[in-house]
Amino acid sequence: MATDEEYRDFVCTLDHPALVALWEDIRASRTPAKWPDQEGWDRGKGLEYCILQGFALEAPGQVPVAADVVWPFSVLLGDLGESGTSLRSTEAEQIDGVIHLDGLSCLVEAKAESEPVAIAPLAKMRSQLLRRPATTIGAIFSLNDFTEPAKRLAAFMFPQTVLLWTGKDMHLALRHQRLFEGLRAKFRMAVEKGLPLLALEALWPSACAEP
Repeated sequence: MATDEEYRDFVCTLDHPALVALWEDIRASRTPAKWPDQEGWDRGKGLEYCILQGFALEAPGQVPVAADVVWPFSVLLGDLGESGTSLRSTEAEQIDGVIHLDGLSCLVEAKAESEPVAIAPLAKMRSQLLRRPATTIGAIFSLNDFTEPAKRLAAFMFPQTVLLWTGKDMHLALRHQRLFEGLRAKFRMAVEKGLPLLALEALWPSACAEP
């Protein structure tokens, strides 16, 4: 099995067209050419790295500064002050990534299930946010969609803010290099109306008409 460093090194070589090709492979559940682990293709892993590289590639002029992307990592019990030798290396949290950009700090969760995402990942994200600074937000990226109970739960999780990204949102924003614009629009909707789900196709109808 490939290491996290090998996944990161591979995806960092991808420019925007190559990243869109990776996205299409993920959607089709196809093993991408040159993927570090050809026999153990995990499209959930691919989705994590695709999202983060997409934000890292946002062009100057589209955002004030380049995104500071933190690649997937684990928080160990030892990091939280556990002194017992046998427990220090036990994983307490697995974080799919963090995006720091233009005053926003956002925990990332990527879900590549073929069915709509249910409430469990939202509950997990909420617990992660509860032990972080109040200004930290979360974003869950679903390759598919979210169940109605999950959408309703997200609307009642404030002050912990968890923004929902559907596969349609990701497809539109990644292809047009508008990921941060989409994140900012979703955050603004959460601030103004208390709604965690904003369909980007409704916000950008002209982009939807483009190839």
